[in-house]
Amino acid sequence: MDGIPQGTLSSSDAQVEKAYLDQLFESALEGIVITDSQGVILRVNRHFSELFGYRRDEAMGKVVDSLIAPEDNPYGPITITEKVTNGETVAFEAIRKRKDGSSIYVSVIAAPIFVNNKLEAVYGIYRDITQRKQVEKALQNQRDKVQMYLDLAGVMFIALNIRGEITLVNHMSCEILGYSQEDLLGMNWFDNCIPERMRSDVWAMFEKLIEGRIDPMEHYENPVVNREGQEKLISWHNTILRDKNGRITGTLASGADITERKKAEESLRRSEEQYRLIFESFHDVYFRSDKDGHITLISPSIYQQAGYHPGEVIGRPVLDFYADHSEYERFQAALREHGSVNDYEIRLKTKDGNKIASSANARILVDKDRNFVGVEGVLRNISERKQDEAAIQREAAKLSAMISGMKEGVLFVNAENRIAEVNDFVLKLYHREKEDFLNKHVAEIYLGLSSQEIEDHIGQFKLNPNSPQVSAQVSIQEMEAILRLQPVYHNNRYEGLILNLIDATELVIAKRDAQAANQAKSEFLANISHEIRTPMNGILGMTDLALGTELTPEQREYLTGIKSSAKSMLSLINDFLDFSKIEAGKLELDPLDFALRDSLADTLNTLAVRAQSKGLELAYRVPPDIHDALIGDVY
Repeated sequence: MDGIPQGTLSSSDAQVEKAYLDQLFESALEGIVITDSQGVILRVNRHFSELFGYRRDEAMGKVVDSLIAPEDNPYGPITITEKVTNGETVAFEAIRKRKDGSSIYVSVIAAPIFVNNKLEAVYGIYRDITQRKQVEKALQNQRDKVQMYLDLAGVMFIALNIRGEITLVNHMSCEILGYSQEDLLGMNWFDNCIPERMRSDVWAMFEKLIEGRIDPMEHYENPVVNREGQEKLISWHNTILRDKNGRITGTLASGADITERKKAEESLRRSEEQYRLIFESFHDVYFRSDKDGHITLISPSIYQQAGYHPGEVIGRPVLDFYADHSEYERFQAALREHGSVNDYEIRLKTKDGNKIASSANARILVDKDRNFVGVEGVLRNISERKQDEAAIQREAAKLSAMISGMKEGVLFVNAENRIAEVNDFVLKLYHREKEDFLNKHVAEIYLGLSSQEIEDHIGQFKLNPNSPQVSAQVSIQEMEAILRLQPVYHNNRYEGLILNLIDATELVIAKRDAQAANQAKSEFLANISHEIRTPMNGILGMTDLALGTELTPEQREYLTGIKSSAKSMLSLINDFLDFSKIEAGKLELDPLDFALRDSLADTLNTLAVRAQSKGLELAYRVPPDIHDALIGDVY
């Protein structure tokens, strides 16, 4: 267009005209795009988005040529853009690309928009002519095919005389048979080009045909053998050749090599057979329904799952097989929202009226115009799985009830080191809710050991099946506890861990009190021994001084006895001290040289006076073979 008419419109008229133009723009059946002078998209209508697959927000701000022009033809769009920006209106047909990479044929009209003789924008109108191009291509192919037959380039042409000798041959025949035209002309067809196993039968049929005893077959398939001995399957069309008098002079046959086609057909047949076998051996149920919700295809496995034969299901509404019709509505809503669903759980009815739990993987089917045409999917019977899950949940509930009232903490940890269950004792100890523990990594919870120590123990449990439990004394919150880590194995495979927290606060306090009392006793013994030792040393000293004076034998004997008793008393005091050291684990021996017989005499002398007062006599005997000089702690 050369410009926009200049005129004066009232505000309301302008709004009406703008709304009218906007409505025309949006409702147009062609894709319309408006760009600036550089080709940057300013606006697109709904049909443009549908045509090329781009949302408006994806197209806005993009250069239109880079968005939809084919990458293998970058110069054509540039030339067209240059013409339009120079003021020309252009119309052409071209291939353009869609967002998904597919190509479409479009007819395009592109023209500039001038305001006050200044180029302000460019508009382009795109119409999908893919279907028309496909029709044109099909017509062209048909014309080429007709031309091919007219030129006799695509099939064999063989003419035989009544003796079976080749009198006419075309290029395709030479190519298939592997001979030159000169080689083939005059060659006996049956002796050289028919497989030996069929030669006599085919010649007999040919003789009957030449003699007029049978009519020619319009179409048949027979193999030929080429120069290399390879067989090719040919689809033949025969006609009888006659002279001007009507006598049979030979045959003319055109043939197409269908070897590869037959191989493909056989491959397809085997593939279809394999598909049929797979389809019929499905354990899960494959289904397809049309846009009205009627079942159009169902796999035979429906009989094993629900007791129906396929013929009893096909044609019926899908809704008939739902245990709860509201589930059908929710299923359809999920499909409409997402386009597909995976592992969607529904309840279906069997033929005998029972309900089964099923898991559905399904998707919406659309035609080439994105119109909804149906649903296809796979159904899996998960009734046993649901029963197993319910049994597990019941067992878990029993286990939870069993451990909830225990007077010790219990945490179950799964094979992924995450907490699966915890009892009330632990919740009270940590002042938390169960949700604060469940599915947390066990190393995230302080259990009196560092997270590294916990992970090291778990690592050892995993490496060494049937490992024994590990115990440790720990402090948690204000509680002294025994922490037990008990691994759980199944078939020598690590399945998790049971953690026990046993309150040992009273035992630890009692142990500390006992240790304190023992320490006090030891200190008392040390003090009292020191107090007794001081006067005993005085007695020994004074006795030694008295023994140094002139004494009667009787006096010396008495003082010697006093000295020996004092030494014994000191030895006893030392024994008390040694006892306290033994309790503390600090006893040390003081080895010295001593004479065995003298030590025994001193010991008996301290007891002799008391024995004599009771009318007893103490005596000892040491065998002569016992050594007298020994080393030991005498006192």
